[in-house]
Amino acid sequence: MPHSPARPSAYLPVFDFIATKSCCARSRSLFFAACPARHCWVSDAADHQGVKRPGLVMEWRQGASGWEDRVAYAAELRPGQSALVEEWLPAVLLTPT
Repeated sequence: MPHSPARPSAYLPVFDFIATKSCCARSRSLFFAACPARHCWVSDAADHQGVKRPGLVMEWRQGASGWEDRVAYAAELRPGQSALVEEWLPAVLLTPT
């Protein structure tokens, strides 16, 4: 089905759709200014299973050995049970998306 400008596509992020509306053009920049969180992939997660985990960078800082990011992600800490992990990680373990 062709994309209709009056109806957002299932593949169009809501803030991209809103940004096309002149009355709401500032919404996207205001959202990102108020919410600095960014998606990333976490290497060497706490469960040490060797897979990259989707994570959310909530803040960053300059550490003694380089940039560090405070990240939240889910990891399997007990067999068959995932838990939320929040920790400071070296930026080299993160891949932005």
